Amino acid sequence: MGVATVLASGFLRPEATLSALPAACIILSPVYAYLTLFIGTSLLPRMPLFDGGDYSYGIYLYGFPLQQSIVALTGIRAPLPLFAAAIIPVVGIAMLSWHLVEKPTPQLRRSFSMAAKIEAGRTEDR
Repeated sequence: MGVATVLASGFLRPEATLSALPAACIILSPVYAYLTLFIGTSLLPRMPLFDGGDYSYGIYLYGFPLQQSIVALTGIRAPLPLFAAAIIPVVGIAMLSWHLVEKPTPQLRRSFSMAAKIEAGRTEDR
């Protein structure tokens, strides 16, 4: 029931929902919160494509700018079509960001960080 409510709310225009159904915010907020907690604490099946890294930060970082670029280029403003148009480029750029920037960065820290050099010296003394 909760998933159906969330999917149905995606088809509503926010301005129409808030003006015609002010109770929608009161009703949908706990549903969204519950589903967020349920999904966050569930063991979801592993997806082989996403086993190579943690792409969540890249999705967070690049999602909004890419969506806004799609809106500017195509004029798509409805939530579900915008999601459909943005999901593949956002995940693709997040994957590139993980493998080209985020994953190699901690290795560079050992070369450039004074704190990392001091920490390495302490472990050698032990």
